[in-house]
Formats: sequence, C-alpha cells, structure tokens
Amino acid sequence: MKHQRLIFSTKPFGIEAESIVRPPRGVLKKSFFCLLLFCSVLLYSQQYYKVPVLSASSTQPSQPGQDPLFAVDGDQNTLYHSLWSSANAIPDQLDFYFAPSGYTNLASS
Repeated sequence: MKHQRLIFSTKPFGIEAESIVRPPRGVLKKSFFCLLLFCSVLLYSQQYYKVPVLSASSTQPSQPGQDPLFAVDGDQNTLYHSLWSSANAIPDQLDFYFAPSGYTNLASS
C-alpha cells in the first residue's frame, strides 16, 4: 500500500519539511478483520428461512387436481394450473397465507 506524502511548506521562512503519513500500527489489520467479520455475518444472515404456508388461493378456478396449494407443497410432481377453458385465465393472482410460528404446514400434510 502506498503511503501519502505530504509536503509542508512555510514560504515566508523558506523552510520545506516532508513527512510520510502512516496509519498507526495494527489499524490495517483491525480494519481488515472487521471487514472480514462483517462480510461473514452478512453472508450467514442471508440464509433462507422456510415459513410454512397455511393456505393458498387463486383468483381463477383451477384444473381439477391442480389446486393452488400444489404450487407450494414441495413435491416436484404436482403443480398448480388455472382452468384451461377459462377465457379470463390471465391475469391470475395467487395469494399465499403463511402460518405463524407453532402452526403445522398444511400444504405438505
């Protein structure tokens, strides 16, 4: 890392003094450690927290056997699909209602 050079000039006296400004010992190590700690806390705090879905609803009717709850049941073999023959199937809005802590996940049961 380059250090800054400051030149102090006192023109009336004709004296010039040069000084190298350096941070105190250990400051860079402490700064690097704090930055590393901050980045690791930020990384680990961004983990996903799965919130159980209590119920799901749609503004459009669904295909038989493909209810909105299948969109979040965790099973890759099930899916939600709106009614094929509906003329107003688009736009469709899905509303998910999440369970507070202590409730069981009704979507997977």
